[in-house]
Amino acid sequence: MHLFLECQFAQDCWNMLHIQVTDAEPLQTLRAFEEQLSVPFPMYIIIIMSWCIWMARNDLIFKGIPPQLSSMRSRFKNEFTVVILRAKSPYHDVMNLWLQTHF
Repeated sequence: MHLFLECQFAQDCWNMLHIQVTDAEPLQTLRAFEEQLSVPFPMYIIIIMSWCIWMARNDLIFKGIPPQLSSMRSRFKNEFTVVILRAKSPYHDVMNLWLQTHF
């Protein structure tokens, strides 16, 4: 919970997506994220951001690279671009638009 929701860096990452983290149970937090995103593909976004937070943590532990929001923004954009290519075709345009709007 701390790594993905409670630490300041994670909260800043979610805030980059205009998501406010609340002190709720994990399932309620997930539902709140989905509501705040208000897109037909919220899990793609949630999973990619979680993966990026995990990778930033690994970079700190194994490479000594401190986490930065600017690198997180770039990592998220790159990872989400790959996800768009693998997503169902009806989502491609709306996912690209969402990415352009937020990044």
